[in-house]
Amino acid sequence: MPHVPINASAKFKGKSKQGLYGDVMMEVDWSVSEILKALKETNLDKNTLVIFTSDNGPWLNFGNHAGSTGGLREGKGTSFEGGLRVPCIMRWSGVIKEGLITNSLATTLDIFPTLAEYAGVNVRHKIDGVSLQPLLKGEVSATPREEFYYYYKSNSLEAVRWHDWKLILPHPSRSYENFEVGKDGLPGPVSEIVQVPQALYDLRRDAGERYDVQKQYPDIMEKVLQLAEKARADLGDEITNRIGRNRREPGKLNNDLRSISPYGASSKRTQSPSPPSGGVNTFSPELGKGESAIAVYSPVVRLNHCAFAGPASFDMSTVVARGRSI
Repeated sequence: MPHVPINASAKFKGKSKQGLYGDVMMEVDWSVSEILKALKETNLDKNTLVIFTSDNGPWLNFGNHAGSTGGLREGKGTSFEGGLRVPCIMRWSGVIKEGLITNSLATTLDIFPTLAEYAGVNVRHKIDGVSLQPLLKGEVSATPREEFYYYYKSNSLEAVRWHDWKLILPHPSRSYENFEVGKDGLPGPVSEIVQVPQALYDLRRDAGERYDVQKQYPDIMEKVLQLAEKARADLGDEITNRIGRNRREPGKLNNDLRSISPYGASSKRTQSPSPPSGGVNTFSPELGKGESAIAVYSPVVRLNHCAFAGPASFDMSTVVARGRSI
């Protein structure tokens, strides 16, 4: 889950028996426990929802600095489960029942409407998220979200999920498979031009997405293909050259816009290198060439990674409440 480049403080370096990545995880665990302890000491724990999650799967070509998907297919930068399925732990003393586990589909898009509902805010405009409040209340079989569209790159619909069924649509994809991984912070090569064929997976039985069952379930195929068409008509799809009736131009920032900071304004322009020709990329830039990165600082939290190429999804596989440290 931690993102390269990684490092641990002297207090944790060399303590995990799992190399630097393990040391980092130990420090993350300790850091979160300090936050939980501070909330309790200040009598804020019963009025604070703590959410611990990630924005994407591991950057696998970084080897021992990458983490593990736990057997899920592929990793960061893909629409397979290894790229977008992430853990989610929520804690709210007195509200979320301790030890509660649910496998219902949820995404990071759903955090905003969930917080808005708890805050009593009426969101008037259309948003992509749904409130997860039923799950947090203990209704483990509730399905506030039934479908999810795996948009990636600029506006490419690469997959559709409906309950436990996932349709992979034909698309060019990154792949880490059959490449030697890097080591100690240096990346190994990846392919960016693997042509992924259409396939249907039953994630309840095949979370690793290895067994295509589209021929066995024609009724499910009809349903998920209808959802794909619904998404294309609404939001468009660059792969099939669809515009989408409700797609709008994104807001744009001037390159000279300064970041906002309580310690004074500053501006920084980030330019990433173009990938080499031939389809094998030894460095995976998060920003396109010439794009600007704006970091916004707060005395409490640093928001310098708040734009996603594709929203993470999680099965709410672990929801932990009071009395336990994450």
